[in-house]
Amino acid sequence: MTDQSVDVLVIGGGPGGSSAATLLARRGYRVVLLERDRFPRDHVGESLLPASVPVLKELGVLPLMESEGFLRKWGATMVWGRDDAPWSWYFRETNRSYPHAYQVWRPRFDQILLDNASEAGVDVREGHAVSEILWDKQTARGVRYRTGSGDGVVDAEFLVDASGQSGVIGHSLGLRRWDTFFRNLAAYGYYRGSERLPAPDETNIFIESYQGGWTWNIPLADGMASVGVVVDSNMAQQGIMATGLPVFFQEQIGKSPRTSRMIANAKL
Repeated sequence: MTDQSVDVLVIGGGPGGSSAATLLARRGYRVVLLERDRFPRDHVGESLLPASVPVLKELGVLPLMESEGFLRKWGATMVWGRDDAPWSWYFRETNRSYPHAYQVWRPRFDQILLDNASEAGVDVREGHAVSEILWDKQTARGVRYRTGSGDGVVDAEFLVDASGQSGVIGHSLGLRRWDTFFRNLAAYGYYRGSERLPAPDETNIFIESYQGGWTWNIPLADGMASVGVVVDSNMAQQGIMATGLPVFFQEQIGKSPRTSRMIANAKL
């Protein structure tokens, strides 16, 4: 039985899905958005780029983002390659219209965008996991979903797959392929009291390479920081199985001297 027939069905309520759904609804389309989780939800990926700012402006959420106290991000500071001296680059050097982005707390940032979609008239359904794409020959015509109370079907003229790494449509068609150069794994945590970079770079993302990987330190509001390591996936999985995630994470951070110093007195 079909629950509903709409113009557009959006799979995923993250920033991509909620933004697409909002813009479509404002143009008069009937839009249903299915999100498998319930917000607010934990999610990594706090450091935005200036290309996102005009989209956020069109969505009308910039005033709320400013009131939330999200830090303005003016560029990046890096230690990369053979030279261990930090160097910085700034968005204003290449983007005069939007010289800054934001460092965001993803549970709140994603909630703002999802609520914005609902206010625009999108039928937002949290706790709805897409379990199957329904095909009419080569055309996707809807989805089957499941909730804690049962299954359902939504038909749609168009589908937007904003499911991120889940790649619902891509997996359904067998199109997902690994880029062997980027078979990486990220381990991360949040610290309170992490040291920031010296002014004027105190809100920059800090990236440090080391033998076997690289680290990030992203300053957030309220004295928090997102800190992570990116390493080869196979090596990381072996290390995590051998020592456990907390030990593996601390060992990798320890290989990055500047990152280690920044969180030396911080609490994980």
